[in-house]
Parts: sequence; structure tokens; C-alpha cells
Amino acid sequence: MSSKPTQAPGEEARTVEFTSLSVGAFVVRVRADGRTGREAWKLLRERHPWFAWGAIAYVTLLLVAVGALMLAVVAEAVSS
Repeated sequence: MSSKPTQAPGEEARTVEFTSLSVGAFVVRVRADGRTGREAWKLLRERHPWFAWGAIAYVTLLLVAVGALMLAVVAEAVSS
């Protein structure tokens, strides 16, 4: 029994593409085809540009919301 994958005659061999996007509180991690860091971001932007922009927008909005909350707390403390 062979462990090699079989393909139909005349069918071209396809490569497997793997892209993973992990979103944390203030962190977005990307893995693509075993690569991490800038190389993975580059592959993500090429393959799935909307996901890349969505991840950047998520972190930006989260940082703005936390900053606004901190300003509100400081303003309340100063006015008391």
C-alpha cells in the first residue's frame, strides 16, 4: 500500500496553502505556510487582503476604545 496521495490522470498537482489568523486582546498573530512575522503578513495581504485590513482595524479600534476609556477615567478623577 502506498502512502503517496493519488491524483486523477491529467489532473495537476495542487499545493496546500495554510493561513492562520489569531486575534487576542491587543495582538494579532499570523501564520502562513509555516512562516511567521512579516513574511506571514505579506502572504496574508496577498491571499486575503480583507482579513488583513479587518485585523488591523480591530486592533486600532480596540486601542482607541481603551484610550478613550482611560481619558474618561482620568477626566473624572481630575474633576472630583
